Amino acid sequence: MEGFLTEMAALFPDHFLHVGGDEVVFGCWQNDPKIAAWMRSQGYTTGEQVEQYFEDRLKAIVEKISHKYPKNLVVWQELFDNGLSLDKNIIIDVWKDKATLASVVKAGFRGLLSAGWYLDQQIPNPSQTWYEWEDTWKNFYAVLPPLLYLYSVFLKQANNIPFS
Repeated sequence: MEGFLTEMAALFPDHFLHVGGDEVVFGCWQNDPKIAAWMRSQGYTTGEQVEQYFEDRLKAIVEKISHKYPKNLVVWQELFDNGLSLDKNIIIDVWKDKATLASVVKAGFRGLLSAGWYLDQQIPNPSQTWYEWEDTWKNFYAVLPPLLYLYSVFLKQANNIPFS
């Protein structure tokens, strides 16, 4: 893992490294005899404890390589939702909604809002039809109207496309 993260840190010069942490299925660990035995040997009884172990090791690797390639660690909101112990310098990437982002910030973390930017779903509004493309732009616009306005102005000027 250290070799992979070091390679990624060298390839991508920005100061952020998103290491995921979403959609972990704890049952896979608990139902695997070898992992279940390891969990017992560590005194772990929950998937969240194994996730904490993994994230702690991952964080230590990123801290080590950050001496050469400075990185801010970014993780999905599930780590926050699952109650993991996270350093306040970690950035929480929120996919759910603005209310969750507010909770993240209130808890003392920096947040990144991804809600509303999914092309395949009508997120964050659950009352909309999922997996349709016609009105996805409404979600994008609800997240960051000024950016989209500026982008549309740029496109119009760059391509001489008439917008009404």
